[in-house]
Amino acid sequence: MWRVLRGDTLSRRERQQLVRTVSDLFRIVPFSIFIIVPFLELTLPIFIKLFPNMLPSTFQESSKEEERLRKQVQVKVEMAKFLQDTIEEIALERRSKAMEPKGSKAVEFAQFIKKVRSEGGYVSNKDLLKFTKLFEDELTLDNLSMSQLRSLCRVMSIQPLGSPEILRFQLHMKLRELKADDKVIYL
Repeated sequence: MWRVLRGDTLSRRERQQLVRTVSDLFRIVPFSIFIIVPFLELTLPIFIKLFPNMLPSTFQESSKEEERLRKQVQVKVEMAKFLQDTIEEIALERRSKAMEPKGSKAVEFAQFIKKVRSEGGYVSNKDLLKFTKLFEDELTLDNLSMSQLRSLCRVMSIQPLGSPEILRFQLHMKLRELKADDKVIYL
């Protein structure tokens, strides 16, 4: 806290800890009422049941948190599979449209995707860069359908509500936030 008041910058971890601590302090304020008013602590279980977010982060149940994270990962995996299928469809559409040498590259890309899905493992940057020309202007947010935008929002933990323009804006802002976060991590 002293470093912030002096004007020093915080590392990413220190900033997250500061935000968590300040939010926990604001959550503890209602508990002072339970201490001041006699016998009000007997109603504490009722208040906690009605307002579960009133508890500080150190009192959260780990089983509920693990279950929530497990569901979130499952949704992200399903959406990632959908987006992979979408990319494969784009490549196959390209193959059917183009009668030029790119068509053979699209077939090669489809085989590459099947190989990666069946074997799994590490994919080198060289392999990825080989296929980027297939998707030069196809994978921008402006060219994605509504279902693809919604899936991408779910993968990035954004509520998929609103028009396509709103979803594109939210995705753009989330990507900007992630980019800034990556820069902070790098420093």
